[in-house]
Amino acid sequence: MNPHEQHRTNAVYWGGFLVFLSISVVFLWTEHRAHLLGALPYALVLICLLMHFLMHRGHRHDYAAGTPAFIPRFGRHSHPEGQHGSARA
Repeated sequence: MNPHEQHRTNAVYWGGFLVFLSISVVFLWTEHRAHLLGALPYALVLICLLMHFLMHRGHRHDYAAGTPAFIPRFGRHSHPEGQHGSARA
């Protein structure tokens, strides 16, 4: 089998797979639409919680230690003593 015939055979397989996938998505949407839309408010709450935990990754909440409240992920935060952490050496 030459490379041109192999490419055409692969295209036929992928085309059949895409047709199968699209028909499956249509049937799943029509049969389970109520379940998916009913779970949408819970998914929104879960997405908000996930974003909260992922977005606070760069924050530090030890204000009493004398360190800056925010240390960026990229780059250095300028500290008055020229070092990170507390003023103690």
